[in-house]
Parts: sequence; structure tokens; C-alpha cells
Amino acid sequence: MKEKEALKKSGKGKIFVAITILVPLIAVAIIVSTYGMVKNYKASSYDDILHNENVLGRLFRGNYVLYKNLWEKMEGKSVQYTDIYLKDMKGFLGNSLGDYTEDEKEYYLRAFNSIFVRELEDNSFETLQYFDYYAEDLNSGVTISNAQGTLADNLDKYVYYLEIVYDENGSAAITSAKSENADQLMRRASELTLAKNQLLQDWITSHGYEGRSTTNLLEYGDGPKNCRIAYGMTQELLEAYYQGGMGTYRNIPLNVYYNYLDSGIMGYITLVFWGVLLLALFLPLRGLVGKPFHKNRILNIPIEAVLAAVIVVFLLSDDLFVYIIRFLTGQTAADIADFMQISLKSAGVFTFYTHMVPLYAIFMVAWYLGLCLRGAREKGILNYIKENCLFYRIFPFCKRRLVAMYDSLEHIDVTKKAGKTILKIVLINAVILFVISSLWFGGFAITICYSILLYFGLKFYVSRLQKRYSILLSKIQEISAGNLNVEIQEDLGLFEPFKEQLLLIQTGFRNAVEEEVKSQKMKSELITNVSHDLKTPLTAIITYVDLLKDDTLSREKQIEYLNTLERKSLRLKVLIEDLFEVSKATSGNVTLNYQNVDICNLIKQVELEMSDKIADAGLDVRMDFPEEKVFVVLDSQKTYRIYENLFSNIVKYSLRGTRVYVRGTLTDDYIVISLKNISAAEITVDTAELTERFVRGDASRNTEGSGLGLAIVKSFVELQGGRFMLENDGDLFKAVTSFPRKR
Repeated sequence: MKEKEALKKSGKGKIFVAITILVPLIAVAIIVSTYGMVKNYKASSYDDILHNENVLGRLFRGNYVLYKNLWEKMEGKSVQYTDIYLKDMKGFLGNSLGDYTEDEKEYYLRAFNSIFVRELEDNSFETLQYFDYYAEDLNSGVTISNAQGTLADNLDKYVYYLEIVYDENGSAAITSAKSENADQLMRRASELTLAKNQLLQDWITSHGYEGRSTTNLLEYGDGPKNCRIAYGMTQELLEAYYQGGMGTYRNIPLNVYYNYLDSGIMGYITLVFWGVLLLALFLPLRGLVGKPFHKNRILNIPIEAVLAAVIVVFLLSDDLFVYIIRFLTGQTAADIADFMQISLKSAGVFTFYTHMVPLYAIFMVAWYLGLCLRGAREKGILNYIKENCLFYRIFPFCKRRLVAMYDSLEHIDVTKKAGKTILKIVLINAVILFVISSLWFGGFAITICYSILLYFGLKFYVSRLQKRYSILLSKIQEISAGNLNVEIQEDLGLFEPFKEQLLLIQTGFRNAVEEEVKSQKMKSELITNVSHDLKTPLTAIITYVDLLKDDTLSREKQIEYLNTLERKSLRLKVLIEDLFEVSKATSGNVTLNYQNVDICNLIKQVELEMSDKIADAGLDVRMDFPEEKVFVVLDSQKTYRIYENLFSNIVKYSLRGTRVYVRGTLTDDYIVISLKNISAAEITVDTAELTERFVRGDASRNTEGSGLGLAIVKSFVELQGGRFMLENDGDLFKAVTSFPRKR
């Protein structure tokens, strides 16, 4: 605590907060500073998506589909992919396709044909629908096409054109290419014209059947050969390609996405992320915080949580990358301008600052994770793993669980439902029986041994149960005989829950006896005090009535005696009213009229109305209340009576010429009013007894009072949900009332 206060005074804590805020900001500034370089790279390495290997690969897969269709047209019948592209299929033991039975052959051919359909036909269909295609057998001249005439004859209408020719050996060559960057298209397409059927093998062999890879099971036959295949895309088809989402990734053109990806922006972000994390880990910050980092509850998190946070950050990196691309390309600004109906320039300024928020959040996470890992430096790697690795704690946990399971079987809580425990026993027994029944040889002998062990185990368990029951029974008999100090040191096992119940019974009996003794004592004192306090004014009244019967009394004496009679009768009336009021309060038979009461003003009013008595007692009252008004939901009459009684007590028992301090304090839930005064006489009565009925601070009972004032105060305070407490330190006497601020 002292270290924290010193830290606040020195201002080092503020420096640490400033560093925590600034480091992620600097990291964001570093990333933003790379945007110009990223844009320049993107512009210099512009690449059309149709040149991408992914799209070109789909077109080459389409070659196998078109060649199959061309084959069917030449043969005049329907064929399967396996008829053309599968030469042989080896079995698990090395046998060939001819070694299979007809049913087996049909099954496996159907299975492999479905793979060909999925990997060739279905995979290429989404792309081919956006192209005009033309396939021609160079020997027979048979053609198939979805356009009129050869594509080469109408080359002018295509913005994109690619022609592949397969020779008699199945080797492919690019004979014509047209695009915005024809040289690039020619180069990349030529890279895919590999050895015969190599592409087919790469696409198909990643799949398998019955859990086995097809890599070593298939022997591929002839692929496309002696044919020309051409693809063309008009401007309309190109627009449809992008509108259909084929040329976009999350509404970003794929060429733009890949170009920005190649620019290395994600590498920069990753590098800065780890840089911020390492900075938080190794920067000398110990002198700027009040305690070691590993003792900070916020930073002392499990290692698994740190790793999970890093994984989550990198899983979200793709979304962040897309977010940055949309900002750099102006798409976000355009969307904001359209949505908010503001100028594009204003939207650009808005998106410039808002796009940095997720970047700042990621680098703040890096900073936080680095601070968390400082615990490893402070405690040492091994100690850090032991204390912060959840996985490391699994083994001791399992051990504890096994011990706890054994203990639970011995200490079944008979006060609760035993279904769960019985289920555990049944499951354990079922596992044992399953193991025994799974033994082919010797199972019968093991069953006999298990039954014998079970018999002796149950016999031992029951004997211990009987012994513990006898201990419990003997202790109960002692308590019933009147010994309320019985202690049970032994482990009662199954009957362990009864130990606590017996302790409660002992405590209840002991409290009942103490309460009865106290009640008898209070009754005796009550009778004595009531008799004394009622007898004194009654005796005086009877005496003065007898004196008034004397006819020789002068008028002055008669008036004097009548005044005394009035005073004594009023004293008797007050005593009876107080007794009646405290009886009602104690029994709860009081109606409370709640309303908002300015409690501080009410206390000032009580002090003002008693100012004459306070002045006669030579007391100086000093009040200290909150400046604002404090309203509490209370019964104003009963609350007034509370503080009237307390001030009356102060007037009666305070040392003349001393000060009285009244202070109001606000807490989150309560308004606390304390009244402190110096007692004129030594307080010999315990403060706990002062709130009992007919108990006074002066044991001689010379002061005027009923002894009911503080009892009424306590009853009225507690009836209104408050708390009343008395304290004394030598001659200093303190009365404290607390009322809830919200009811």
C-alpha cells in the first residue's frame, strides 16, 4: 500500500500508463507509414485474376472434361472418366484390375469415377460457365463448342483468349494467348503444361477410398491428345464473372486481393505485433509499477489463455487484411459516403481514423500479452509453468480426484440423495466385470477371486460402519445425560455429517440454557427495577396527598405540594408510557409511517428544541454533517424520538462544561450518525447491557430517568432496518446509529 502511494506521488504510475497507450499508437503509425510503399508495390505488380494459377488450373481441369465430351461424340456413346483416364488399379496386395471379381471391379470403378467427377467436372463447372470454349479432334475434325464457329475466327470480340494444343503423345503447348498482359498469361499457362497427366495425378491422388491414398493405387491411362482446346471471354462474360463472385474474395477483386497480399502488408503487421510483444516483455518497466507483474491479478493469466489470444489474433488477421484492403482501395470510404450521405473526402477522413481502431486493439493485445509473459522472467520458466499452466495441473488434479473418489465411497453423505454415489459404484463395478468378462481364459477363476475379495471388503466396511455407529451412539447418550461439552475426535466415516449436527445440537442446548439463565436474571432485575422506579413516585404522591389533607396548611404550601404532586405524577406517566412503548417496540407491534426524511436537519431540530436543557447542563454541541442534504426513508416521529432520547441521555450524564460531538458520515450504503460525550460519572455497566430495559449508567440510580431510553432507541433503530451500537473508552461515551440510504 505504501509502495502504491509512493508510486502515485512520484508520478511513475502515470508514466507507465502513458507508455501503455503510446506503444500501440506508435505501432499503428509504423503500419500506416507503410501504406504508400504497399500501394506502389500493388501498382507495379498489377496482376489480372485470370492469370492466376487457381483460375488457369480450373481451365486445364476443364480440358479433361471437354476431351471426355469430345470422345463421347466421336464414339457415339456415353463413357466414364475411368474408361479414358484409368489404365489400371492395384489392390491392397498388389493385384491388378483384372484380378478383381466383377462386383469388386464395378464397386471400385464406380467409387473412383465419382472422384473424377468431383475433382474434374464439378470443380471446373463454376469457371467454365463464364467462358466460350471450343474443342476439336485434330484427326477426325470432330468439334464441340458452346459458341458459334471457332473462337480464333472471332478473336476480336474476346478480351481474354487461351488456346492449348495436345499432340499425339498427350504433351500440351500454348499456341495462342490474349489478355491485357498476354506475355504473362502465356508464361503462367506454359508452366502448367507439365509432363503427360501430371496435373491429373496431382488433382486426384490427394483423395482415396477406404482410408487409403490413391497415390499408389492408380495407374493413369491416356489423357487429352491430338486435340485443340480454346477458351475465350468477352467483356460481358468478364463482368458476369466478377458479379457472380468468382473473381472476388469478400467483395474484393481477386487480383487486387492477391496483389496486396504479395505486397507483404500482413508480414509488416505480424512483425510489428511480435515487436510490441517483445518490447512489453523486455522493456525495463519494473520501477514504474507498484508490485511485480506476476503478482498483478489482471496479468497473472494461464499460459493457455496467452496462446489462445495469439491464435485468435492470427485467425482474425484475414478479416483485418480485408479491412485494410477495403480502406486502401477506397471501398470503405465509398460505402460510408453512400450510407451517411456525406462527401467522399469526409468519408475518407472518417475511415482513415476508424480503420486504425482494430489495429490499435491488436497491438494493445500484443502489449498486454507481453506484460503477462513478464511473469515468466520474474518467477523463472519452470515456476511460471507450474503456477500458470493449466495442463501442468491436470496430473495433480487427476490424483486428487481419484483420492476424492475413494474417500467419497467411504464417506457417503447420508443426508443427501445417494443416487450419484451409487452410480459411481455401479460404474466402477461394471468396468471391473467388463475386464473380467473380456478375459477368454481364466475368467471363471478371476470371478471367484473377485467375489471373495468383494465379500471380505464388504465385511470390513460393515464392521467399520458398526464401530463408528457405536461411537456416535455413545456420544449421543452423553449429551442426553446433560454433558454439553462432548467432543468427537474420531473419524465417523459414513456418519461424519452427524458430527456437525451434534455440534449444532450442543450449541443450541448451551445457548438455550444461557438464554434461560439470562432471562431469569432479567426477570428478577426487571421486577426489582420496575418496583423501585414505580414505587418512588407513587410513595411521593401518597405522602403529599396525606399532607394536603391537613386543613391548617397555608395556600403557599398547598401550591408547593400540588406542584410536587404534578411533577411526580408526570414522572410516573412518562415511566409507564416508556414501559408501554418499549414493550410494543420489542414485540414488533408498531406501525411505521415511512417518508423521505432529511436526517441531518432532523437532528439539528432536536438539538435546537433541547437547546435550553443543553445550555443548563453547560454543554457545547459541535455538529459536523455532509454539505448536501441526506434523505433517508424513515418514520420521522420514531426517528425524532431516537435522537431526543440520545440527547436526553447526554444532558443527564455528561460532565458539565464539556463538548458534545455529533458527526454524520456517508458510506456507499449507510448514513452513520455518531454522538460522543464525556461522562460525568464512571461507567461501570457493560455497554452491551445499557440497551436492556431499566439499566442505567449510574448504578446508584440517583439521576432522573427510567432506564428505558436506550432500549427504546435500539428498538426503534432496528425496526427501521438500522443498526445501533454503544462504545466507551474510559469516560468517553459514544452512541452510533446507522440507517440504510436505500430501502
